[in-house]
Amino acid sequence: MRLVVAAAVYQSTTSSGFLTPLLLTGTAGHASYPALLIGMAAVGVLCLALTGTHSRRHLPGHPAGPETREDSSVQS
Repeated sequence: MRLVVAAAVYQSTTSSGFLTPLLLTGTAGHASYPALLIGMAAVGVLCLALTGTHSRRHLPGHPAGPETREDSSVQS
């Protein structure tokens, strides 16, 4: 079930990127293109920071991450 939710979130997030030209065109009368592109770059950096922060939780060994278990079938 979690995989289905993750796929849905991924598809909706990537599809929303197609709205970027529409947003830039709609706001072009209110700001210059350099200002709009700097704003879009700032949104991109914010998304990158959020992704970097939250993706670390799923790494093994992270306090909030998944528990690491030793495989009982492996004999040492």
